[in-house]
Amino acid sequence: MDNLPRVSIYYHDVGRLSSPRLREVYRRRKAHEVWVVDMIRLAQQRGEVDPELDPEVLANCVFGTQIWLYRWYRPDGGDSRDAVVEHVTRYALAGITGAGAVDLPAVP
Repeated sequence: MDNLPRVSIYYHDVGRLSSPRLREVYRRRKAHEVWVVDMIRLAQQRGEVDPELDPEVLANCVFGTQIWLYRWYRPDGGDSRDAVVEHVTRYALAGITGAGAVDLPAVP
C-alpha cells in the first residue's frame, strides 16, 4: 500500500520492462510465490489449512486479494490504510483457513 505505483508496474505493466529488468522481477516474484506456498504447506502440516486444497491455488488467491489494491485503494479515500489492511488480512486468512469448511452447491 505504500508503493502502489511500483505494485502496478510489478504486476500490471511488467511486460513493458526491459529484458534484464523483466528477468529480475520474475526472479523476485517466483521467490516470493515459493515462500507463500511453503507457508501454506506448513499451515497444512500443522492442521491449520485443509490439506486437500492446492497450496499454489491458495497462494494465487492471496496474491489476487492483495495485489488488486493498486486498482482501487486511494490513500486520500474514505477508508484508512489501517482499516484496509485489517480487512484484506482477515479476508485472506479466512479464505485460506476456512476454504475447506464450506459446502458449495453443485454447479448447474
